[in-house]
Amino acid sequence: MILKDIMCKKIITVQPCATLAKILDMFQQFHTFPLIPVVDDTGIVKGTISLKNIIEIFEPTKMEIFKSISFIEHPEVNIFDLEITPEMKYLYIADDLMDTKFLSIKEETSVEKAYTFLQVNHIDKVLIVNDTKQLVGWIGTFDIIRTVFRQKGLI
Repeated sequence: MILKDIMCKKIITVQPCATLAKILDMFQQFHTFPLIPVVDDTGIVKGTISLKNIIEIFEPTKMEIFKSISFIEHPEVNIFDLEITPEMKYLYIADDLMDTKFLSIKEETSVEKAYTFLQVNHIDKVLIVNDTKQLVGWIGTFDIIRTVFRQKGLI
């Protein structure tokens, strides 16, 4: 069995020009996969946006730079102390927020290989793309386990 047969095809996406206001509105639509793929006009994934990406834009400095230096203290960001104004929801767009380093897997990959891919990369879910790198779905560990249980007659 391949991923194309069991993947979730309903995907919430945005284009690179989507405003922070639109992105925040979209995050309210789901709780189990708080990651929004950013796709271009042809459906090719350009990046992903997580809640972490949104919080990071309000940090006074890019803390990730300092996190790699072991002798510099880097306190955790307190979202209650961030300086946020209502105008910001229109000033930031997806292109400013998205993480361009993301994992994806091809739709023709076997379910067994996909499970191994998730385990090796220590992730619970992954985006699925076709041969032309267009986003076609996503799959999670639970989806794979549920498929195996269904095949074994447990559910």
